[in-house]
Amino acid sequence: KMDNLSETIDESYNLFANVNSQINMSINKPKDDIFFNFDRFQLTQAFNNIIKNSVEAVSKIPNPSIKLNYYKKDKKIFFSVVDNGIGVDEKRISKLFEPYYTTKTKGTGLGLSIVKKIIEDHAGSIKIEKNKGMAGTTASIIFNYL
Repeated sequence: KMDNLSETIDESYNLFANVNSQINMSINKPKDDIFFNFDRFQLTQAFNNIIKNSVEAVSKIPNPSIKLNYYKKDKKIFFSVVDNGIGVDEKRISKLFEPYYTTKTKGTGLGLSIVKKIIEDHAGSIKIEKNKGMAGTTASIIFNYL
């Protein structure tokens, strides 16, 4: 159903920003709220998972930083989470969305495979890339208006 995507993203952001005061977290968003047809429970789960991955990636480095960005343009919604964390090994990027693949000692490997399915169920796509010119990783999601 039609719902407020901006509010959903802001809630996920606040959840992590409030408990991780040691991380320099920021959000860059349009002044008008974005409305979209989506399942709030599912997308909250997806956004939380992506932000949590970034929080874990920066948790042991000096000057940790995470930036969320989202905006709407030409029938698409763009959402990204950029961190300056330990980064992702280029060779592993293709495997990140496979079920049961994990780089974490306690991970189940289900997080990103579920995230990908939720995004695709919402007519979107997701990619994760190593940042160019700085440390860390960017997770980008693009939703198409249906």
